[in-house]
Amino acid sequence: MTHQLFSIRIQLQKLLYCILLTLCFNSIKAQTPNCKFNDTEGYFYNWAFDAENIEFKLKLENQTPLSDKNEITGYKIEWGDKTEETVTNADFPLYHTYSEKKIYNMKITTHYKGADYTSTYIVYNTKPTVKAEIIEGENGCAGQKYTFKLVEYENNPPKTKYYWSFGDGAPKIIWTHEQLIDNKGTIEHIFNKTSCISVNNGEHYDAGAEPVLRIDGNMLVGVGTKAGPIIISKEKTLNIEL
Repeated sequence: MTHQLFSIRIQLQKLLYCILLTLCFNSIKAQTPNCKFNDTEGYFYNWAFDAENIEFKLKLENQTPLSDKNEITGYKIEWGDKTEETVTNADFPLYHTYSEKKIYNMKITTHYKGADYTSTYIVYNTKPTVKAEIIEGENGCAGQKYTFKLVEYENNPPKTKYYWSFGDGAPKIIWTHEQLIDNKGTIEHIFNKTSCISVNNGEHYDAGAEPVLRIDGNMLVGVGTKAGPIIISKEKTLNIEL
């Protein structure tokens, strides 16, 4: 009986040792490199984007701490436009030109301590866009309530802000990207002024939002397509003589 208990104890000790060894190995294996590049929270923006000159020459800088960099033996850069290259620490900074107006997914695979680690970055070679639609509301007299909805904003960066304007002189309403999502893009507005005073706009109103991206002193004004025409007439008064 004593021999059996001793044998069981040995087996349990071996099992515990194996478990601890496995946990230790997985902990070492799970250690990832602290790679840093000159992105902005996972994005690379073309702040100088122009519809007439859409080429974007991206400069990729390696800002990885030296302690991690010394353990990295190579990088594979997939630029997102079906081109790629393999480089070492000595090759940075890298330059790559994007020639189309679009959003690219760039992948950087790092060979670190014998294992590969891949991170994805978004290259934003365009402007934020949004389109306004009329969900509810009809042309009529002052006091008409309209419901508008913003669509086609899903690919905009999360730092984008949206500046609502309704054409009637009402104060602008500013939404963050999170607020746009929380409100499902929908907003209500009551037109209390006649559009007849809007001579420069064909005696009608247009409503919508302008998307604007501001980060660290950089600004990119996007394209917002407005909804309209919205025609608001004067309230009619009846003069009854008795």
